[in-house]
Amino acid sequence: PEEFASVSIIAKDSGMADALSTAVYNMSFEEGLAFVNKTEGVEAMWIFEDGSIRYSEGFEAYLVTEK
Repeated sequence: PEEFASVSIIAKDSGMADALSTAVYNMSFEEGLAFVNKTEGVEAMWIFEDGSIRYSEGFEAYLVTEK
C-alpha cells in the first residue's frame, strides 16, 4: 500500500494474527480499520510512511507507558 509502511495485529492466536496482518496490509487504512474494529478479539496498529501511528479502537489498552 502507498499510504502506510506496516501494520501489526494483536490476536489470541499468533497464526490468526499473521494471516490477518497480511489481509489488513492489503486493504486501505479505512477498510482495514473498519474490519479490525468489527472483529472481536483483534486490534491493530498502522505505521505510516511519514512516521505517524494510528490504532484500532482498543489497541492502546495494550500499550505500556512509563510511570
